[in-house]
Amino acid sequence: MNAPTRAFSASPAVRAQVPLLIGIMSPSGGGKTYSALRLATGIQQVFGGDIYGIDTENNRMLHYADQFKFKHVPFAAPFGSLDYLEALRWCNKQGARITIADSMTHEHIGEGGYLETAEAVVDRIAGNDYKKREAVKMLGWAKAGPLRQKMIEGIKQLDGAFIFCFRAKEKTKPVRKPDGKTEIIDMGFMPIAGEEWVYEMALNCMLEPRSEGVPTWRSDHVGERMMMKLPAQFKSIFAEQAPLSEDIGRQLATWAKGGTASPQTVTAAGPAASSQAAPDEGEAVGVATVKARLLGEIEKLGTLTACKNWSATNKATINAMPTEEKNEVSNAYYDRKEAIERATAEAAPQ
Repeated sequence: MNAPTRAFSASPAVRAQVPLLIGIMSPSGGGKTYSALRLATGIQQVFGGDIYGIDTENNRMLHYADQFKFKHVPFAAPFGSLDYLEALRWCNKQGARITIADSMTHEHIGEGGYLETAEAVVDRIAGNDYKKREAVKMLGWAKAGPLRQKMIEGIKQLDGAFIFCFRAKEKTKPVRKPDGKTEIIDMGFMPIAGEEWVYEMALNCMLEPRSEGVPTWRSDHVGERMMMKLPAQFKSIFAEQAPLSEDIGRQLATWAKGGTASPQTVTAAGPAASSQAAPDEGEAVGVATVKARLLGEIEKLGTLTACKNWSATNKATINAMPTEEKNEVSNAYYDRKEAIERATAEAAPQ
């Protein structure tokens, strides 16, 4: 029997409203919940509707009930992938326009979550037989993986804005060097979640310890660089180093509705986001001299060890520079470091 012929059509591509998925990654106490609520409040100014907070942290979101207006949804175990999908769909049906999942990490390590689902399969087949457990562990992933994928695909079909909070912890990874020796690579703070899920975010913000809500977009750690996500359409929103805020949420929501993100109106005193006064002529000359020196040193860096030492030596100097010059020097450093990493990888024996 012949399959029915499918019909297709094409029209000029036009920006339209799209769902907005935002990830916030941080170690415990890094400000994920507070930052998520600030973003959600700003998004609400554009999207309208209610903010719903799915709370897996034993009512910790209620710590901020006096500061933010939102609907609180307690979420206890089991924390399976499809349980999360059901909770998000329920909020959507109640009229939620912005939904926060705090924390999404339970889907990975919580009771009934991804790891426990996979482990249950191995336990059932192999029991305490270690060799057999190693042989059948892929069957566990084969059970848990499709459930997570169904969650991901289901969430992508929901309308509105979603902010997912991920706990992060420091992680290392053993890597075999060309000489056969094993080197332990510091990956930095990595989200406790499935990478395939984290990659689905339109924006991934990393909040370092004691960052006071200011996201980090550059890192010496390869793992952190993999997880951060700041696409071109959002770079103007994060041009200044500032905490995640209602205004940033408003700009992200404006973009998601098909508009153009724009910062708050510039007042007579200068941009609202900037707290730095313009340097006088003498200060400008001094900054230019320091910048030229740093850029010259960056060009001479030839190894990753040299990059690490240079960064540690000059970090305070760079942080003290005006924003524009600081960004120029930081970008030059990371571009140079990434070029060295690529050259090192290409030179390694296949």
